[in-house]
Amino acid sequence: MDKKLFFELIIVCAVTHIIRTIYELLKHKKGLEASKLSFVIMFINMLILWGSWIFLCILDIYKIAIPLIVRYFGLGLEVLSPS
Repeated sequence: MDKKLFFELIIVCAVTHIIRTIYELLKHKKGLEASKLSFVIMFINMLILWGSWIFLCILDIYKIAIPLIVRYFGLGLEVLSPS
């Protein structure tokens, strides 16, 4: 069950990335004017994208055993890094 859900989430994540990319390309080429409706659609798209990404991380079928000290070191680097 988890593998099936994992691969379904990959598809959802990929589709939402494609939608976001097409939106940005159209906006850049002036083929689409930003409006409240497009903002709402992209906001919902991004919520689905981030939700699928979070669940992909949780359901990852290829877990890597990283020592706790390395995890905290990486977290510290992330917190201390500029921007």
